Amino acid sequence: MRCYAVFVLSVLVASVCIGDSKSARILGLFNFNGRSHFVMFEALLKGLAARGHQVHVVGHFPQKNPVPNYTDISVEGSIPAVFNNFTVPGAVEFGKYDNVLRFVFQTSVDMCEILMEHPKLQELLHSNETYDLIITELFAVDCLIGFSHRFKAPFISMTSSVMLPWGNDRVGNSDHPAYTSNFFLPYTHHMTIGQRIINTVFTEILKLGHYMFAELPWDKLSKKYYGQDIPPLSELKKRTSLILVNSHFSLTNPRPTVPGVVEVGGLHIQHGGKLPEDLKNFLDKATEGVIYFSLGSLIMGETLPEDKFEIFTAVFSQLPQRSCGRQTEMSVCRTSEPLGGYHNSKY
Repeated sequence: MRCYAVFVLSVLVASVCIGDSKSARILGLFNFNGRSHFVMFEALLKGLAARGHQVHVVGHFPQKNPVPNYTDISVEGSIPAVFNNFTVPGAVEFGKYDNVLRFVFQTSVDMCEILMEHPKLQELLHSNETYDLIITELFAVDCLIGFSHRFKAPFISMTSSVMLPWGNDRVGNSDHPAYTSNFFLPYTHHMTIGQRIINTVFTEILKLGHYMFAELPWDKLSKKYYGQDIPPLSELKKRTSLILVNSHFSLTNPRPTVPGVVEVGGLHIQHGGKLPEDLKNFLDKATEGVIYFSLGSLIMGETLPEDKFEIFTAVFSQLPQRSCGRQTEMSVCRTSEPLGGYHNSKY
């Protein structure tokens, strides 16, 4: 099964160069409703569709305009939105280890249960569709890889960050804690003996926590949706044929990888697009460069406390570079003039 999936993906990649090839039927399954995650997945899915493959996508971000060969199975609105939904103080509180892990290990299971009850997912689950390849996200609980068992199709996974601690074992990838720092710790590959001990213990705790609080609870629920013959996640995830990771050794610490793990950092970067005219002019006139400040897609920039905002603007006003800061859907851009040289544009 794994070799077949790698063969299918090789054919897909080859079609980029050859042009004409037999198209494949591909099912993308993405249960988490994080826009910043889906940006990466969408780039691959739309790229495959552009090359003639039939792509069906279960997700929370349907295309606004029809895309040839790309079919949305939208579950938009089924789960509370996280995009642009956090205040700065709320994000600080959420960022604490216990809250993050509670979300990854427990809340994600609840979200999966809601998703599996969705009429469109139930319709797909009981359909007679056939697929050559399934693509899923490796993030929290792998609740949708049961579709690979249901459709008897190989699957690959994508992660929008560096490899997560519980992702390595499924393809036999090395994550030796003596020189591979944990994603959740602020260490580099140059660690002291104390940091290596902490890195080792924390990595094993995360793997155990993911198994006990994400995998086992979902195993109890999966039989309800996929049938009594569904294997446990610990078995299903080891059928992963390939993992595409949104990292690159030039930006993160070099990590050893097996052929089943491929770094594709920058996959989502588009070329040849046109900037809004006012933004283009703003950048063209930035002879000293531009600083772009953003709190990401989850946090509402306007909730940054006023005193903190004033600190940023005071510092930026003393720099020769022009600066832009994202506030919700609006980017606030500053020229090299002292405070007050701002204009708003929607980018």
